[in-house]
Formats: sequence, C-alpha cells, structure tokens
Amino acid sequence: MDIRQLKYFLAIADCGGITAASKVLNISEPPLSKQLKNLEDELNTKLFLRKKGTMKLTREGRLLYQHAKALNADFDNIARIFQEIHHGIAGTLRIGCINSAAIIFLPEFMKKYLADRPKINLHMHEENSSSLCALLDSGKIELAIVKEPFDHSLYDSIAIDALMCEEKDYLIAAALPDVFPLPDDQLPFADLKKYPLITQYIHAPVIKKNCQEKGFYPRIICSNNSVESCLSWAMAGLGVCIIPKSTLRLKMRFPELVNLKSVPLTDPLLESGTALIWRRDHLLSAIASDFQDAIRQACEQAEKEMEGEG
Repeated sequence: MDIRQLKYFLAIADCGGITAASKVLNISEPPLSKQLKNLEDELNTKLFLRKKGTMKLTREGRLLYQHAKALNADFDNIARIFQEIHHGIAGTLRIGCINSAAIIFLPEFMKKYLADRPKINLHMHEENSSSLCALLDSGKIELAIVKEPFDHSLYDSIAIDALMCEEKDYLIAAALPDVFPLPDDQLPFADLKKYPLITQYIHAPVIKKNCQEKGFYPRIICSNNSVESCLSWAMAGLGVCIIPKSTLRLKMRFPELVNLKSVPLTDPLLESGTALIWRRDHLLSAIASDFQDAIRQACEQAEKEMEGEG
C-alpha cells in the first residue's frame, strides 16, 4: 500500500465509480481498476459494493476511507511544508545583529518582511560584531549584520548603509567635554596620545596601527565587546571612547548621551560601514537566501530614494 493507491481509492469513493474517478485523475480505467484490486488483495477485503455501475463503500471501505482521508491530508501538508521551506517562506531564520541596526532599521524591515512570510520563525542574537562572527563560524547563525572591519576572505557581504539611513559610517571620538576637552571640528590620530582611550576589541587593532604610524603607542585603558560599555565609561569621565558615528543614534535609548561631545577621528578618516555577512564556505538555506535577497532589494530601493533626494 502506498499514498498513490490511497489517493486513487479516495477518488473512486468520492466520484462513486472508476469511470468518473479516471476522468478526475486523468488516467485510464484499466490501471485504476488494477490499483484498486491490488489494494483489496493486500488488505484481503472488499472495499466497494458494485451494483448497476455504481460503487459504494463497504463497512471496511468506510473505515479505510476515514484513515486514508487523514493520511492524505497529512501527506499533502508535509509536501506543502517542504515546498514552503524549499522556497524560503517557512522555517527558522537564524540571524545575528548589532545593537545599532537592531534599533535603527531592523524592526520596520522585519515588520514588512514577516508580514509576507507568517510561517517564518525568527531566532535572533543581538551581539557585538566579533561575537556575531564567532556565531557564524560555529554555525549557530547563518547571517549577521555587523560593522566593519571584518575578514573579507572569510565572509561575503552586502553593504547596508543605505538601510541605516546614512552615508558610509566612520569612527569618531566621544567624551565628556569638561573632563576631556576635544577640538570643535575633528581629532587627528596624532592627537590621541593626549587621552586615555576606550574602544571595542574589533576596532583596537586599527587604532593601534594608525597611532603607531604617527609615532606613539595609544593608551587604551579599556577594550571590550560592548559599545554600550564604551559609552558608559566615557559618560563616567574615564576616557575618550572611539566608536562608529552611527552609535550615537542610541540616544533614543540612552538620552544621557547628549552630554558627550563627539568629533570625527581623522588623518585618516576610518570608515566603518554596516553589512549583512555570511560565511563564504557555507551553503545558505533557502530561508536565509530569501532574507538575503530581501535585504539586497531593500538596499537598492533605499539607494534610489537617496539619489532622488539628492
């Protein structure tokens, strides 16, 4: 017995005969009759009473009909579920996101994205960029929204600065002005030697490199994974924090950030864009590929709107 035989059986029962069922199933009568006979032989029972060209279910036939109807519905449901998974409209999307993106654009984007895909479950990790890369490497997530820098030899990416409603992001210096006075316009790397610094691990290497090129080793009093911790230390007057400019949008969550003064870190100006990344050596699932395509399309639309405003 297989699902095809049960489908044939259900069609014969619903149509009241082999001739009508053959038309519905679009197969000829002889093979349909043979399949029914095979089913009856296998079950060692008559499923239909045949009278004057009509076929009515026997008691055993009615019993099989109930079970076959349920099995057929389950089979169709399983097939539909896997089709939805195959096309990326059902299943679990495993993604990671930095704090700033989680606040600035992701809620509205996900509202629209999930509205068209109500059968998607979202498992999201909100971490710093380096932690998200580690989650990608371990396979716990498939996609991550991170800040540059990241290793382009390991990860493919889509720049999403347009979705963050900004031009390319860059590093700034921020501090309490009455504790650590900063220039009004910009802070060259060479002048960092005047201040105790607070930075994220991901930015520490490039800060050290550029300071050494200016002839000194920076006094980094704290490196950590959390941009919120960097800001907290700066607001406590412990030093000057080096962070991406987009981080200041956290003012909507932390109003006290208005007490910090910030200026671009220049000579050189270090860009720190936001990107959706994934492992180069990982074959994305259909649902991850669908999200990737949706992000790409949203970026293209946002860029067109920015060009139109320009």
